[in-house]
Amino acid sequence: MVCERNLGISRNRMPQVEGSVLDEFLRYLTSLKVKHLRHSVHPTKLTPVQVEINRSAVQSILEAFVAKTFNPCTSEILISFDGATRYVIDGHHRYAACFMIGQEQKVIEIQLPVRVVLWTLSHFPGVERFDLNNVIV
Repeated sequence: MVCERNLGISRNRMPQVEGSVLDEFLRYLTSLKVKHLRHSVHPTKLTPVQVEINRSAVQSILEAFVAKTFNPCTSEILISFDGATRYVIDGHHRYAACFMIGQEQKVIEIQLPVRVVLWTLSHFPGVERFDLNNVIV
């Protein structure tokens, strides 16, 4: 499955930022006086960075939503905002499911250009990369 209007970056080049690493990254940004906000955005206002999406992963998320065991729209995703465009950095599968559901997506918005965020994350300790099948690369 391909994300429309994307920046063409393959999943294995995308940062995966989990739990405590995300907390550390946000503290690091704060120490640099980089603003980040927590709020909600309609998925139609977001632009994916990643070119491909694992259809079965999105389907599993949607099944969990229907079963009321997980709501991808209330699970924060990481985005960047350069003043013009909001780009999905981490959470493309949740974003895709939320897009299909049609609800607003909770986000952590880093107020920096997308390429700056991607570069910074690529050098940040603990950030991992996975292929489309969630195998670490």
